[in-house]
Amino acid sequence: MAMAIQDDKAFYFCNGGGYVGIRAKSMPEFVSAVKKAPANSLEFHLRGDKNDFAAWFYHVVRNKRLSKRMTDIKKKNLNGEKLRSELLKVVPKK
Repeated sequence: MAMAIQDDKAFYFCNGGGYVGIRAKSMPEFVSAVKKAPANSLEFHLRGDKNDFAAWFYHVVRNKRLSKRMTDIKKKNLNGEKLRSELLKVVPKK
């Protein structure tokens, strides 16, 4: 993703209590956000049958490969720092 996307298409990190004050409008911002978002926010976006990360990469970033990788991560049922580490492994820094 070369250009930042518009505010209304940004990924807004939330948890059960709502928005946690972190958003991403580009790949580098997403990486930075994953590094600093509370673990419960990362887990929130993969709750139940949801996969907000996969949906954002597919529909907004239009990166089917990353969307698939997010689906694969969800299947691992990771949480906390293991989830953060796995997300950071698959998302390009640029």
